[in-house]
Amino acid sequence: KGCTAIMPNGRWSTIDCTTVLPYACLVDSDQSTAGYGLDWKVDLSVTGEAAMGSTKCPDGTTWAAPHNGYANSILVDLAFAQAVWVNAPNPMQS
Repeated sequence: KGCTAIMPNGRWSTIDCTTVLPYACLVDSDQSTAGYGLDWKVDLSVTGEAAMGSTKCPDGTTWAAPHNGYANSILVDLAFAQAVWVNAPNPMQS
């Protein structure tokens, strides 16, 4: 079993949930249906296991996952060639 991360090449991958990575946090004002998922915050100094994601994002943001390719590419750029946890279900888990 594993958790979902975006790798430096932009692809999503299932990796061990105990791996220590930064988190993809979406600014709350961009969470509405009018938002496009483009206002991301990635603090490379705040890292931990996947299960900590919902508590590691700063105030005013929510641990999230991009919903389109453009948002995915923005998140990859902000991660500066590091993998980051995204709040997405692992399709390999039942």
